[in-house]
Amino acid sequence: MKKGIIVFLSLCLAFCCVSCKDSAKHECSYTQTVTNEEYKASEATCQKSAEYFYSCKCGKRGNGKFSHGARADHIYQDDKCIYCQREPFATETNKSLCVYITPTGIRYHYLSTCAGKNAKPITKNDAIRLGYTGCKKCTR
Repeated sequence: MKKGIIVFLSLCLAFCCVSCKDSAKHECSYTQTVTNEEYKASEATCQKSAEYFYSCKCGKRGNGKFSHGARADHIYQDDKCIYCQREPFATETNKSLCVYITPTGIRYHYLSTCAGKNAKPITKNDAIRLGYTGCKKCTR
């Protein structure tokens, strides 16, 4: 009788442990769209939003990616955007977006090379509002 009770309790204990282990396991489903630094795949550029990895509810990161947020502004260096290589003033529309001024000058410039080494970017509308006029060489 004691032997039967011990076997019964052992089987119950074994069944309980197997059940507990199975219930703790799950198959990862990478459907979560968490947008924090831990899951960031790439920063936003002027051409695309930031990308993040899908994740599982358990916290594991998947391989698939999704886009989230706004695109970044163009960042110009040496008269070209560092992301898309576009020149800042390729069209008349773009010319109204950004010009270069110097602290001691009275003219705004479309090209930073024409403005000089102390040139700072500013919108054309702001430059005009501050009293700057167009350079006779590069703003024709």
